[in-house]
Amino acid sequence: MDFWQRVIAAKTDSAARSSFLVAGLLAFLFFVFFSTIGIWGNVTGITDAKFATMKVLSREITGQIAYGIVIAAFFSAVLSSADTFINNISLFMARIFHPQMWQFAMTNPNSPDENRILWRSRGYAIVAMLLSLLLAVLVPDLVDLLVAAFSLLLIFLPLIIAVLFERWRSEVASFYSALVGLVTFIGLFFGWNQKLAFVPAVVLSLITYAVLFHWDTRRQA
Repeated sequence: MDFWQRVIAAKTDSAARSSFLVAGLLAFLFFVFFSTIGIWGNVTGITDAKFATMKVLSREITGQIAYGIVIAAFFSAVLSSADTFINNISLFMARIFHPQMWQFAMTNPNSPDENRILWRSRGYAIVAMLLSLLLAVLVPDLVDLLVAAFSLLLIFLPLIIAVLFERWRSEVASFYSALVGLVTFIGLFFGWNQKLAFVPAVVLSLITYAVLFHWDTRRQA
């Protein structure tokens, strides 16, 4: 999710491409690093997967200052991701629920609408934070949350296909397939199985996209 910041901040296409590749390589490097720590911990007798990384670090890093710096880096990474997610949610919600105000504010800087959309996005950010806290209370297992977060992205597979293949694009199908998949996922996540909720949600999302794409194509023809 942090990649978009690097791409938008780039001055040229080549800089955007380079920053994207470098960020991807670094992310892969640290993914391998932490996966290796987890394997190391399991091999050396740490069987609790949830705390394997922290236990390995506390065991191997003897200096209190060095250990404190590592823990601070962990918290910094979490806070960096959290602020990016909240920022994205607040901007998307402001743009979705107030499209005309958003468009006018973007084309007319320093207008009253610019201040209004700013305060609305701040309000949505507060709502997102409160919902995040509620989710943390309802689902205290971090592993379940991580599985749900990654599997949730599969619901938007039809939208990705539509972006890659222009002849399969449909705004109507994209919107309602994502909506149906998301609502289904949320209902099954809290009412059925937190690790498997994405399966029927993805299937319904694909079916919805296929049906509405066919209907939208025939309507436009």
